[in-house]
Amino acid sequence: MVYTYYNAEPSRARFFASNNLALPAHRFLEMGGFDETFRTSEDRDFCDRWLYRGYPMTYAPEAVVCHAHSLTFRTFWRQHFHYGRGAFRFYQARTRRGPGRFTPEIKFYREALCHPSLRKWNWQTFEVWGLLFLWQGANLMGFVREMLNHAKKSRRNRNTEAT
Repeated sequence: MVYTYYNAEPSRARFFASNNLALPAHRFLEMGGFDETFRTSEDRDFCDRWLYRGYPMTYAPEAVVCHAHSLTFRTFWRQHFHYGRGAFRFYQARTRRGPGRFTPEIKFYREALCHPSLRKWNWQTFEVWGLLFLWQGANLMGFVREMLNHAKKSRRNRNTEAT
């Protein structure tokens, strides 16, 4: 779903997860690789910096990488909570870089919720809906948590500078 949305036009791709991309090593090194301050969202940041430099990205759906995590309810929640924290850090980095403010793409969420596979009413559909809401709830809570941490650090820094 994510790749279908962000890479709808294969020659104008916008996002690849770091477990599923190939690129020239010299360009990777030239860009400084992944920003090691990111625990998650390093791939979002890298793709954004890559495109900001004018380098093209091409989606090749025939190149398949099998990558999966065996997740429990708790580890699913934790993973997506941390993705939300990374999303806030990405938002901050992108704002500092200056290519424009990052805003949530409501169209992505609308398309995800209206996906044809979710129009069938059976137990599997309810499970997927549940996971979608869990995913977004965890992500939102992680984003808010990181935003609050950032505000707290900013206040602390202002108070330190004032004294």
